[in-house]
Amino acid sequence: MVIKAGAKKSFAVVLSSLVVAGLLASCGLLPERAPAAPELVGTWVYEGQADKVSTLVLSEGGTFTIDQIPSDAFSPHETGVKTLDWTRVIPLAGAWSVPDSAEVGSRAIELKIDPSAYGVEFDTYLGVSNNGPSPTLYYYYGDPDNGNRVEYKRSQ
Repeated sequence: MVIKAGAKKSFAVVLSSLVVAGLLASCGLLPERAPAAPELVGTWVYEGQADKVSTLVLSEGGTFTIDQIPSDAFSPHETGVKTLDWTRVIPLAGAWSVPDSAEVGSRAIELKIDPSAYGVEFDTYLGVSNNGPSPTLYYYYGDPDNGNRVEYKRSQ
């Protein structure tokens, strides 16, 4: 079998491109893609202060539940809270979706929180981070510049 010089050059270019793309991806230099809803379905766990645990379940049908979370973590009103009060926990429920990336950025989950928790329905967003071997879902409470956040990790 005879391989023409042009074919060898094309193969070398394709192979080089794949190697460079792989290196960039492994270093985190390529933009992360937005998560698809089926990839996010499941149980997520947040371990708060003093060994307190909150479980978030994202269901296939587009609903979610949180078994317990401090009432000041997600709020329709800006609270300026700096630490979460685990003596005042509430359950949350509602609907979730991955919104159009043009609306809120490409790495977010929208939560429509049912009015039973706060007396009013409102929307909030969880960020999605793919740092490390598995994604995390997070929400900043209080001033985001303080770096305080609720961070859910996929349950094993």
